[in-house]
Amino acid sequence: MLFDHVRLTGPDEGWVATEEGGLYRFEDGEFSDYGDQTPLADQTVYLIEPLDNGSIVVGGEQGLYQFIPGVPGIAHYNQLAGFIGLETNVHATFTDVDNYLWIGTVNGATRMDVDRPMPKLSLPVEPSTTS
Repeated sequence: MLFDHVRLTGPDEGWVATEEGGLYRFEDGEFSDYGDQTPLADQTVYLIEPLDNGSIVVGGEQGLYQFIPGVPGIAHYNQLAGFIGLETNVHATFTDVDNYLWIGTVNGATRMDVDRPMPKLSLPVEPSTTS
């Protein structure tokens, strides 16, 4: 497993993005898989940006994602939602003086208003079982 991005959020905690393996949180000496059963499970994650509102913004090969750790669901921003460029660049985030988050993509930069509420979260789909 190759690491693409490590984002420390405290002296003993942080987030790890992996190449084609999703997103992991390191907390209390253990790793937790935050990409499992989400669109992040099988794509390369390029950037991780914790926000002041407690949510995490994650950029990958297929757009931008936002979620709140410990809360089920994930919001997906793609071209249909107005996110330009689709694929994000490694470590390509910047917060300006007006509190807009700028995200670098393969087609340029796009701006996210982090003060706006997150869109409705998509919940993981439970696999169907047949007997």
